[in-house]
Amino acid sequence: MVRQQIKPGDLVVVNVPSCSNHLLKFVLATNGDQICNRQNRLVIKETINLFRSQKTDLELYSMCRKLGEDEVFVGSHTMEDSFDSRYFGPVKKTNIITVVKPLWVF
Repeated sequence: MVRQQIKPGDLVVVNVPSCSNHLLKFVLATNGDQICNRQNRLVIKETINLFRSQKTDLELYSMCRKLGEDEVFVGSHTMEDSFDSRYFGPVKKTNIITVVKPLWVF
């Protein structure tokens, strides 16, 4: 478990219980941030829109609530076909293995 403060924009390695591999994802929302499923898109803090990828049959995670203090929402708002919290929901902070510092982001 990571001991440092996790904040939106952090790049983390996360263990997702429904996935057999670790995932490298950006933190998009944390404690108290509102996440709502609206008309086939997830809206985060009324500013970030995540749409369901046309490349998958997976359904968006259904929720409209604020994240708890032990939860984060991870993903990519630039990659439409990212497998992330839009499909498996919020992740417990205890599932974050580490925060990484990228050398180069493109």
